[in-house]
Amino acid sequence: MGILWSTVSASTEEGVAVLIYPTSNEQGFELRTAGQQRRRPINFDGLTLVAFGALQANHGEGQEMANRL
Repeated sequence: MGILWSTVSASTEEGVAVLIYPTSNEQGFELRTAGQQRRRPINFDGLTLVAFGALQANHGEGQEMANRL
């Protein structure tokens, strides 16, 4: 999966790529994104949530997402 994801994410240019794959965590999956997108996965207390719009991915542990709800 590593080589395939590297190739896909390097070739997105103006597009978007999303990879969701099963893993042994509480949600049962992991999520990766590449390219320019409006939606960004964020970690909220161990769960992956998806933030829309102006919320930046570099905010810590989903606090801004919790405050916006």
